[in-house]
Amino acid sequence: MPELKLDPKYDNFDFPTTSATNQPGHPGHLTGEQEAQVNQLRMMLEQAGYTERLDTLTLLRFLRARKFNVELSKQMFINCEKWRKEFGGGIDNLLQTFDFTGEKKKLSHLYPQYYHGTDKDGRPVYIEQLGNIDLTAMYKITTEERLLSNLVVEYEKVSDPRLPACSRKSGHLLETCCTIMDLKGVGLSNMGQVYGYLQKASGISQNYYPERLGKLYVINAPWGFSGAFSVVKKFLDPVTVAKIHVLGSGYKSELLRQVDAENLPKEFGGSCECSGGCQYSDKGPWHDPQFAKPPAWLKKKEGDNTINNEASAPTEVRAGEAEASAAGGDKLAEETHVLSTAPFGFSVFIPRYRESSEEDLVENHLAWRRPHHGALSSFLITTISNNTTQGPPTSNNTTQGPPTSNNSHISGPPHPIATMGNALSQSFRIPAPTLTQDNLPDQTGRVHVVTGGYAGVGLELSKILYARNATVFVAGRNADKGASAIASIKSSSPSSSGKLEFLHLDLADLSSIKASAQDLLSRTDRLDVLTNNAGVMIPPQGSKTVQGHELQMGTNCLGPWLFTHLVMPLVKKTAASSPPGSVRVTWAASLATEMSPKGGVPMDESGVPTLPSDNRKAYSISKVANIFLATETAKRFGGDGVVSVAWNPGNLNSELQRHMSGLQSVVTKQICYPPVFGAYTELYAACSEDIKLENNGAYVVPWGRIGSYRADIAEGVKGGQADKFWGWCEKETKEYA
Repeated sequence: MPELKLDPKYDNFDFPTTSATNQPGHPGHLTGEQEAQVNQLRMMLEQAGYTERLDTLTLLRFLRARKFNVELSKQMFINCEKWRKEFGGGIDNLLQTFDFTGEKKKLSHLYPQYYHGTDKDGRPVYIEQLGNIDLTAMYKITTEERLLSNLVVEYEKVSDPRLPACSRKSGHLLETCCTIMDLKGVGLSNMGQVYGYLQKASGISQNYYPERLGKLYVINAPWGFSGAFSVVKKFLDPVTVAKIHVLGSGYKSELLRQVDAENLPKEFGGSCECSGGCQYSDKGPWHDPQFAKPPAWLKKKEGDNTINNEASAPTEVRAGEAEASAAGGDKLAEETHVLSTAPFGFSVFIPRYRESSEEDLVENHLAWRRPHHGALSSFLITTISNNTTQGPPTSNNTTQGPPTSNNSHISGPPHPIATMGNALSQSFRIPAPTLTQDNLPDQTGRVHVVTGGYAGVGLELSKILYARNATVFVAGRNADKGASAIASIKSSSPSSSGKLEFLHLDLADLSSIKASAQDLLSRTDRLDVLTNNAGVMIPPQGSKTVQGHELQMGTNCLGPWLFTHLVMPLVKKTAASSPPGSVRVTWAASLATEMSPKGGVPMDESGVPTLPSDNRKAYSISKVANIFLATETAKRFGGDGVVSVAWNPGNLNSELQRHMSGLQSVVTKQICYPPVFGAYTELYAACSEDIKLENNGAYVVPWGRIGSYRADIAEGVKGGQADKFWGWCEKETKEYA
């Protein structure tokens, strides 16, 4: 077996140092270049004045975490050393003085977290149960500061003495753990309240403790969790996928294949019933005199200057990465948070924002999505691998803008790879906006209507247009919000020669829309751009419009269709006297279209949409429906000079999320961009010269570029499904026209 080359000054290990993991970058399996990079990093840190935690195992973990980029690894090490000095009065001091024994027992029924035995590969088994978390009750027993301090102390004990003892027993180096995460009883209600704590805890886990995941078993996983992972795992490195097991309630036989019954608590299908309770026993080789030795930090307390056994220097932990190849993939320490306190466990990843101005946030988001970074994300639950899909999709299962070929050979549900490829290309590695307030041509004399123009993305778009001297009708239901928004917009651009007017428009009440259209027609003699921005997203189950339509289909589709129909004569009149392609109607689609059923909008034989009871799926269908309306508008009115496009604004924080609750809302707000990014997408759809009559019906994706949607949706456009949906809209709104 190959051996790790040790440095006599820093490497004073009394346990095996060759990893059983036969992959480049792991101890005992280094290339010549990687050995040189270890030495280079050590030398740079010595020159910077660092003398502790420079052993080879620690430096390798830093290097693996940064793909063997020595400069980035150096900065990560320095950041960690700074944290170690500051946290809890210093980590070394914390290890000598902190005692959580009494509080741990009182907290055990609320948040069980413990190490118990080893798996069949010799790794420590860590168990975490999330179902009973109640932060209010927990803070009656302890404080957030002490919870975090306990977390850090446990991380340190994994590094030394747990892993060294396991390595001695197994006869080879063990650097990872086997994590069992029990989701039984987990719901949005109990997770949402602890988000702040989890965010801090996961920041510690991610930034300061390196790659420790050997195996992960997520048990009692709800259907949605399993479904999300089943899609995401197709994009993960096979080595990573092999470590992650997402299991429902029938998990016990699978768990026993990895952990002997004697090491598994009885409640999880094992035979162990430790005296006093398994969660208090801390059972493992680290308590066996044959393998256990005092940790280096305890030796320091006793005045022994022995170099640290197994480096406890912190770096980053990321679910599913511990054994991934160091040769490929992206690391995201500075761009993501890990939403879990589990040491080396499975986590939800969300982008991290620093405290910044909006301009800084814009720059941060652009930097995060530039091609030298990478991520893989689903809507709520995300696993990030170190081998992410690069760039936009190249599959034949996507189409660029409106369809130009027959795709009728495609059958079955949308292919998940094509779906996720589209989703990734519209969510990450996004090019910078090409049209912003800085280069938008002067809008003097042009009239825009922005529905939902007083909040979120609509507000940002209204600001940009007004700043460039446009006349903007801010359309919406609430006059007070409209007045407040108009005052705010005016104050942000005091030198503008544009105009701002409020237009009452309630898209959820078809009977009121004609009056709104007539009001607009009485106040302007032209309409250059109608931006159908307003809508609702995932409202409470069973929500209806005034006329009894499912709220999302009614507000997102029927209302905008009727309003557009009623003002179209003015739009056509404006187009007749305007530069070709400059007069437009734009429609709000979404990334959610990628999650819609095959064909996008299921309809019965009579042409009536058949909506599922799941309002998330209904939302995705309503967004495909707007692609249909955009392409049909282009087909029907392109000859009159009217351009019509749909757009996916991107993942944004906006008023659309007002109906979300609990963890769904919290996480969604964190993974999304500031609304101004969506405004750039809508601005491109409204004003970019890239969009012409020749590509009428195009699909715009973040942050302003011609993009693609699924081939089966394109087939719906070409094959008559869009025409049928248009006919349904016409029929449903006829009495209100």
